[in-house]
Amino acid sequence: MCNYLTKDGIKCKLSPKEDICHNHWKNSIIDHKSNEIRNLNRSIAKANIKTKTLRDEVSHLKEEITFRQSALRDKDSIITPMKKEYDQYIQIKQFGMKKARLSKYVHYMTDIYEQKTFCRSNVHELTLSEIFGEHDDYWRHYNELRIQRNKLCHEFSPS
Repeated sequence: MCNYLTKDGIKCKLSPKEDICHNHWKNSIIDHKSNEIRNLNRSIAKANIKTKTLRDEVSHLKEEITFRQSALRDKDSIITPMKKEYDQYIQIKQFGMKKARLSKYVHYMTDIYEQKTFCRSNVHELTLSEIFGEHDDYWRHYNELRIQRNKLCHEFSPS
């Protein structure tokens, strides 16, 4: 007799001679396959989430690489104007600039040239009057700019 119970809780009477009738055997196979499909769908959904996460990470890395490549391309466009400014200051020195101010400027330029990563936001255009003028708060401002530049370069430097 078939061991499966009907919805009413009564034993199935379709196949009195076998342990399971053909209908219930077929249904049990379908149920089993449905469970397998459900499990596979869950696995696929998890894999899709993981794939999306990986795609997002790859996209983020591509953006970062593009940013760093553009920063490297911009390096020359940043250094060239600074070199011209530096040459102008050397010429000014020949006309009687004080030695201390020149050495501070050379130190400032050396700091910039030694940076491995250049980014537009870390370069501050300072006029001659700001660098060599009589402003009392110039060196405080100069140090704030250096600190800001170093922070920005540290954030965007390869690690």
